[in-house]
Amino acid sequence: MSSRAGSESWNWPTVSPTSRCATRRRRPLSDEVTYEEAGGKGRYHIDWPEGSAELVTSLTSPELVIAEHTEVPKALEGQGLAKQLVEALVQDARERHFRIVALCPYVKAQRAKHPEWTGLFTD
Repeated sequence: MSSRAGSESWNWPTVSPTSRCATRRRRPLSDEVTYEEAGGKGRYHIDWPEGSAELVTSLTSPELVIAEHTEVPKALEGQGLAKQLVEALVQDARERHFRIVALCPYVKAQRAKHPEWTGLFTD
């Protein structure tokens, strides 16, 4: 997971569950992965009272998405939230037939652990 230096502040619009990535319940209490898109950027996130875990992407075309970075607040580390975000991205890639460029070190590491995802990634 990497931190973003000089973070930009984006105003993410609310997106309906039927667009791009449906909201999914991952664990019983509050782990919903939500997807939002604005101005060529995408954001998968899980919101908790302690903060939001997020995976930010750049949308280069309908066929190619760049996974830029994954960030999880310190209070939420070690709970598998970053992995859930990557799994949501991979599921979207399968369903929407796009390929992923992994710039984020965490996404690269998950890619290496999952050879079954090979066809969903490109360099």
